[in-house]
Amino acid sequence: MKRLLTSSVALLGALLLASTAFAQGGDVAKELTTARTHAQLAEASQSVAVAKLHLHHVINCLVGPHGRGFDAAAGNPCKGMGEGAEKDAQTNHAMTTHWLDQVVHALASARRGVAAKHLADVHKAASGVVESIVGG
Repeated sequence: MKRLLTSSVALLGALLLASTAFAQGGDVAKELTTARTHAQLAEASQSVAVAKLHLHHVINCLVGPHGRGFDAAAGNPCKGMGEGAEKDAQTNHAMTTHWLDQVVHALASARRGVAAKHLADVHKAASGVVESIVGG
C-alpha cells in the first residue's frame, strides 16, 4: 500500500510538472533540437536549393508560424511543438536567457545562409546554426 501511495504521488508530481511546462509555452528544447537537425541537413546538402530549404526549416522552428520570416511554403517541421523557440523561450522564465541567446545567434546564421548565393556560404551559415544551438 505504501509503495502504491508513493508511486501515485510521484506520478501526480510528474503530471503537475508536465502541465506547468506546457502552460508556460511549447517545447523549446524540442524546437531547438529540430532546428539543429535541419541545420545539419543543410550542412550535408549538395545543392544550394536543398540547403536553403533546410535553413528555412530552421527559421520556421525558431520564429514559429506568426514570427518574422516564417515561410509556410517551406514547411514547418516544428508544427505542433509550440509557437516557435523564440516566443516559447520568452514564456519560460527559468531558461529564457539560455535559450534566447541560442535563438538569436542561430537565426542570424540561418538568415545569412538563406541570403547566400554559393553552397560554401550556405554550408558555413548552417554550421553557425549548429554551433549556436547547444543542448536545446
